[in-house]
Amino acid sequence: MTTAEPTVPTVPDVPDAGGRSRAIARAVWSLIWPIAVAVVIVVLGWMAFLQFFAVNSAVGKTPADVWNYLVADPGAADNRRVVFGSLAQTLLDAVLGYAGGLAAALVLALVFVLFAPVEQAFMPIVMLLRSVPLVAMTPVILLAFGRGAGGVAVIGGVVVFFPAMVNIMLGLRSMPRQVSELVLAYGGSRITVIRKVGLPSALPALFASARISVPAALIGALVAEWLATSGGIGGAIPNAIGGFDYDQVWSDIAADLHPGRGGRVGRPDGLRPPHPPLSPSPLCPTFVLSCPTFVRVSSTVAWPPGVTGPRRRLRAWDSCA
Repeated sequence: MTTAEPTVPTVPDVPDAGGRSRAIARAVWSLIWPIAVAVVIVVLGWMAFLQFFAVNSAVGKTPADVWNYLVADPGAADNRRVVFGSLAQTLLDAVLGYAGGLAAALVLALVFVLFAPVEQAFMPIVMLLRSVPLVAMTPVILLAFGRGAGGVAVIGGVVVFFPAMVNIMLGLRSMPRQVSELVLAYGGSRITVIRKVGLPSALPALFASARISVPAALIGALVAEWLATSGGIGGAIPNAIGGFDYDQVWSDIAADLHPGRGGRVGRPDGLRPPHPPLSPSPLCPTFVLSCPTFVRVSSTVAWPPGVTGPRRRLRAWDSCA
């Protein structure tokens, strides 16, 4: 008589401290090297521009001049306070326009996707407004919303709004047709389709819009400050030019360069993320985003006579196991 040997449970390997350190170092390096390369390219291009066009040294300042103005000069502390105070105001104005523009783009994209007549009525107006230059729209915006935070947020939001709205609409309409039909067949409404299928499908487009909107929000904030508030970087540069303080002009430009770089959002290869894990329940009580046989089920089921409309039940649902 033989006895079965007891099985010893295996313990998964735990990565050592050296492996974690190397992973952290690779992550930090992947974050630092693009910034370092961008800084080197900007500095070399800056110096080449001044040399190639023979810009007068009283007007065109080199990176060394900016460094001396912000760090080495006796009054560098006061200079930094002026420059970075203006930068903080510009970033605050950019955040207002960024958040307002993205929120308005998301809401209007949802309305246009849910209600086709609304899109047909208002999309031409939206595209017409998009063709009007922002400088021409700014006086009207200032008359309507004032020269305070509201007017700045609207001007910045206009720059962010249009490309983000179109991108999010495309993302919402990229949802798989079979999955949306499956939700409708199981009794879901159009709002449920958007909430369970459309919004997850539009996340890559939403993240891409969030990324490309960062420099647009900064541009909108600079335009608003230049034409409306006379504060921040957009107002400091014309004031410094009027006072022939080109050290501050170039320092303001250099301080405003780095925030304009959008960070990485999403996968670097541009591919869409995979769907969530499949539900193991054969009844699929929640509107799962994917099913191994949902394409075959939703396209080949023979519906009984008289069962029509968006709320028809899926009789072959048990095949989604």
